[in-house]
Amino acid sequence: MSPLLVLLGASGRLGRAIAPLAVAAGFTVVAVARSRPADQASADAHWILADLTVAEHRARVAVTTAILAASRGRVEVPPVSRSF
Repeated sequence: MSPLLVLLGASGRLGRAIAPLAVAAGFTVVAVARSRPADQASADAHWILADLTVAEHRARVAVTTAILAASRGRVEVPPVSRSF
């Protein structure tokens, strides 16, 4: 089973670059953004249109990713470093 990548800000400059690379590397990509860019090459990503400043949208993203993660049986969260 392919690893799951939840990509926040997927319609931004960095997200548009990462999504197709992650799909090509074998990840199942859940792309989260306020809107889906027309030029998005990664049609294989699962898109969730959400504004993360809205509580209901955050809940929808959380539930959707939890369901996808649970189907994999294992969840890993990498450590976050704030060295900036």
